[in-house]
Formats: sequence, C-alpha cells, structure tokens
Amino acid sequence: QVGATPEPAVLRAALQSAGKLQGDFERRETLGALAQRLDGGDAELVQAYLQLAGGIQGAFEKREALVALLDRSRLAPAGLQQLIATAEGMDAGFERLQVLLRVADKLAEAPPVPGFAERLRRAGRGLGEFERGQLERALDRLG
Repeated sequence: QVGATPEPAVLRAALQSAGKLQGDFERRETLGALAQRLDGGDAELVQAYLQLAGGIQGAFEKREALVALLDRSRLAPAGLQQLIATAEGMDAGFERLQVLLRVADKLAEAPPVPGFAERLRRAGRGLGEFERGQLERALDRLG
C-alpha cells in the first residue's frame, strides 16, 4: 500500500502499524521500506519514524533504521537534530559512531548548518578515544 500510495495518511498508518511489530529485524525492515517513501520535511512523520527506531533494542538494527532514513530522505534541520538525539541514546559505541559519521557525511554534502558540528561532537561524548578521533576527523570537513 505504501508503494502504491505514498501519501502522508498512508505513511502515518504504516508507521502506527510498524509500532506493533515485536522483532527488531521486522521493525527495521519495515522502517527501511517506509524511509524510501518518507518526505524528510514532514516533521510529524519523521518524528514518528524516529520514535519507532529509538524503540529498537538491537544496536545494529537501530543503526540500520537510522541510516536508512538518512540515506533516503532529505531531512530538515529539526529532523536531523532528532536523529542525532536518537543516535546519542545508543549504548553501542561503534553503532553510534557509524550513525554520527553518516550524519557528518550528509552535512558535508550540503551548505553549512550552524551548530551541527558541535551537536555531533556532544553526541559523540562517551565514545572511546579511537571512535572520538574518527568523529573529529569527520567534523574537520565541516569547517
């Protein structure tokens, strides 16, 4: 249905249904399919997506759901802020780093957004020394 009618009401209903899925893999796969149709400028849909992704327990599955949204939707600054906050709550350092590096890559492709480099730096607190170094190198490209 989402593929045939990617309208906001259908996407909203699909996101609500995805919230009833039990397994992390199933939820991640569903979110990935929805990310392909999501308009990253629709704050309500992005927020619903990120709430579902934030509820995924497995770090790999959560990372994949977040990266799917980053790769398939052009997120507004507010959506990027929410995505960074979702990644910041991840316990697994490697998985969190991968999301933060992907955000940095996306930011490097676009005009500079004030404050985002510092926001990514704060989201990287608590990472190991090696991971922090990787994040800092990625942030150097943002200026």
